[in-house]
Amino acid sequence: MSLFSFTKPLTLEDLKDIDSGRIQRSKDLRIKKVDQYLVTDKPDTLLGTIYRKFLEVIAKKPFEVLSKVLKYEIVNTKNNNSHIVIIKVPMHVDEKKLMKQKVKIYCDCSDFMYRCAWVLNNHNNLFLNSRIKDALGIAISTQPMKVKPTVACKHAYAAIEDLIKNYRQYLIVK
Repeated sequence: MSLFSFTKPLTLEDLKDIDSGRIQRSKDLRIKKVDQYLVTDKPDTLLGTIYRKFLEVIAKKPFEVLSKVLKYEIVNTKNNNSHIVIIKVPMHVDEKKLMKQKVKIYCDCSDFMYRCAWVLNNHNNLFLNSRIKDALGIAISTQPMKVKPTVACKHAYAAIEDLIKNYRQYLIVK
């Protein structure tokens, strides 16, 4: 990660903008949310750290952004192939602002690895931990040469649709 990132992060709305073939194929998937947990976000850049410290001084208390990580199991009803999708999204989001939120996402399918990971990593939208980083290998840093890159596979698209449909249940704490 560079000190300053000039690539605009993608929003939930941007991640839904995929080709019609993937959208159609996502209808053959069965979606099950298998896990969820809360995390506090740390800034990705030096400017983000400075901004957070500035807000802490103004508010006279620690400034934390709470996010929820949702883990899905996505099963293709035609062949029973199963994939894991992980989405990280800010909590307590207003319905009108949901589609403008920056999210991080990961899927364990090869389409995601070879067509999406590089694009998402460049926009700082790739959900990464050490295990995922090892699994993706050079796909994170090397632009796909034989295929056209995209922002989401059909599994990620199905998970995004579920998040949008159930956002009140997942992101709003009463």
